[in-house]
Amino acid sequence: MSRLLVNADDFGLHPDINRGILQCVAAGVVDSVSCVMNGGAAAEVAQPEWRVAGIALGVHLTLTGEPWLTDGRHIAGWHALLGRLARGGPAFLRRVRAEWESQLAAFLGHGLTPAHLDSHQHVHLLPGLWPLCLELQAAYRIPRVRLPLAPELRLARRTPASLLLQALARRRRREPREAGLIFDGF
Repeated sequence: MSRLLVNADDFGLHPDINRGILQCVAAGVVDSVSCVMNGGAAAEVAQPEWRVAGIALGVHLTLTGEPWLTDGRHIAGWHALLGRLARGGPAFLRRVRAEWESQLAAFLGHGLTPAHLDSHQHVHLLPGLWPLCLELQAAYRIPRVRLPLAPELRLARRTPASLLLQALARRRRREPREAGLIFDGF
């Protein structure tokens, strides 16, 4: 039996996004929320509405579009991140790990327990970042990693980037894992 889970991404990115998500929570149409801990409105993450509404909170690991907590660096988008991954090697991956751990620490610092991990622009699926995401999932005992998986390929956007994302999500879904994975569509 399938169950539709509605997740709201980008809480903490901007006060207007936060307000919209909180309205959806109040209306009872959201099951989970993914929080951007290095966003301009991340201080609003500790909301009493979460517990009252039974909302599962996750960490929306963010490397692009927002300044990093660790060193303030700014990477414009996933295209630029791909270049950094290709050129940076293990040293860059160590910086990514430190950044993601800082974001997890900021989330935990609000007294919250992460129910899932995912990422801004779905970059956690990229080679190099996927194993790191799974390491953090295990280290922090996070029950799930969300995959941006369309239920059928024909339902996905027909852009090269979207088709690549679907191929990566399908590959990640087939990998054996001890922990659960949530598969969700766009």
